[in-house]
Amino acid sequence: MKIRDKGFFVTMGVCILAVGAVAAVSLSYVLPREKDTVPPVTTTTTPTTAATTAQQVQTPVTDVPDLRTTTPITTTDAATVTTTEVPAADLYVLPLTNEVKKAFSNGELVYSETMQDWRVHNGTDFAGKEGAEVKAAANGTVKAIFEDTLWGNTVEIDHGFGIVSRYCGVSARGIKVGDSVRVGEPIGVLSAVPCEEADGAHLHLEILSSEKALDPVAVIGLEVRNARE
Repeated sequence: MKIRDKGFFVTMGVCILAVGAVAAVSLSYVLPREKDTVPPVTTTTTPTTAATTAQQVQTPVTDVPDLRTTTPITTTDAATVTTTEVPAADLYVLPLTNEVKKAFSNGELVYSETMQDWRVHNGTDFAGKEGAEVKAAANGTVKAIFEDTLWGNTVEIDHGFGIVSRYCGVSARGIKVGDSVRVGEPIGVLSAVPCEEADGAHLHLEILSSEKALDPVAVIGLEVRNARE
């Protein structure tokens, strides 16, 4: 074999080695090594159930105590709720006549002929004759019997629910404190009201709800008429 033929084969061998090296390098970038292979990520989803949710709600997240109860909350339609200033009694009656000498002033000042000044009139004055029988306006218990410098002999009856009727200018007869009285039952006789003496003989009736003066005519709910002058 000639020397030049040997050189040709040597050159061909070098070229084949070079091509093999390039191919090896290329494959190193295309095919990852086993140790660099990342395993697939798997997730597990826990189904949410009503029991799980309830448990989470009941778990305290602060130091504030859980004051909830299992008692159901109920609501009432406002249209079905009625409130009255005075609870309805079994019956109310006029304790004397139905003739009004001076009406309840509802906080307004009215002139007093006797005292010669302007003052609030917290009751209703019913006309009558001295010695006339005065009756209980409703069922109740005799709360007090006393004599007042301005209002004269006075009887108070407790009707419950914070309602008290006060009869000024009435001398008690046949009753004492603590007695139960029935509606329309006689409690005394008409006497005098010193601070309203100029208005003649009359019953000054007050009805109070938790010490607040109410209009006796409105509470009793009966028709009245003005007394003749």
